[in-house]
Amino acid sequence: MRSLRLALIAAIAGLACAQDEPPKGVRITFLPPPLDGTMSVGVFSVEGRLVRVLAAEAQDDAFIIGLNGLMANWDGNDDAGAPLPAGKYFARGFAVGDVEIEGVAFHGNDWLDDDEAPRVRELRAVRLDGRELLLDAMSVEAAPVLVRLHLDSGEHSIAPTENSAQPAREVPGASESVWRIEDGVLTQRSGDELLRELEFPAEEPKPFALAAAPDRDELFLIERGANELRLRALRLKETKSEADGKKISEWEIFLTKSIAAQETFAQAAPAMGREQPPVAEEKVRVALMRNELIQVAPAALQVGVAIDEKGSLLRTVDGLPLHRLTTTPHLKWAALTREADGAITLWQSDGAVIEEYRVRKLDQMMAFDAGEYEWTGAK
Repeated sequence: MRSLRLALIAAIAGLACAQDEPPKGVRITFLPPPLDGTMSVGVFSVEGRLVRVLAAEAQDDAFIIGLNGLMANWDGNDDAGAPLPAGKYFARGFAVGDVEIEGVAFHGNDWLDDDEAPRVRELRAVRLDGRELLLDAMSVEAAPVLVRLHLDSGEHSIAPTENSAQPAREVPGASESVWRIEDGVLTQRSGDELLRELEFPAEEPKPFALAAAPDRDELFLIERGANELRLRALRLKETKSEADGKKISEWEIFLTKSIAAQETFAQAAPAMGREQPPVAEEKVRVALMRNELIQVAPAALQVGVAIDEKGSLLRTVDGLPLHRLTTTPHLKWAALTREADGAITLWQSDGAVIEEYRVRKLDQMMAFDAGEYEWTGAK
């Protein structure tokens, strides 16, 4: 709480400097702002470019407590470990308080109904075992998984597997026929006789793997399009004969499950469940709380979202990490959008599912100044 931070500031004034070995480089000293939370501190060039992150989402105990405030050592290197040229540098940072993030929904993947199950990213092959479909798939971790889908109940389960089948493009069908995928067209033949031919509209996903029931006219297709990977189950409804004797088959779809393409935000936007696809904002302006300890402080801050191996995080537009938002691994992208009521929404995807979060209390941040320093260069 704020009272605890103010108590720490008061305590600092009564402490003597630690009698430790003088640091190699520059000792950055600052008063912690009166806001309970975490602190991020960076070193900036005279042009305002962030050259070193000294602390990210750090608690008070991550710093040295000295006579004039909290302290951090800077060795004169940039974030890559390369020595910076001699000259003037500035240190400043932000305290982040009670920022809230709330999960709203998952989008773009009909196979996700259990947070604990592997996330299916790719379907590769389909087989029929009685009234159960077996789908060989890949998880977002690039590990093979087996999806079992019961055709009567519609329920499915996902579990790791060691063996993965190859997609079948030719399978036996009912009445000793054979179904084949031929140049994106589905055909049913009995010997050399063409029984049926199913064509797909140009804009629709095309089949690359199939299974067929041996005792009834049912087909199970895995289809890929520019923006969708899907499983469809088709059942023959009726066959009509036209005046010229040509037979026309009418099929009904009795099962469909899809995974939307999610390599980029723009590609995933149509699957986000909005009438109008949301528009990402590279930076979002948020008001800052006033820091009573400094005379001149910015009233607002431009922030954005970034991803790393741990998940997504809020940061300044120049790259200073501020607050961890999620811990979803394997993210491909994350983006912020603004709702009609002004609320901020975080969207992110690992390539398997689109996650939607609401971000609140972004105004619970406070800027602080950590001083100006002369770096004499590496000795």
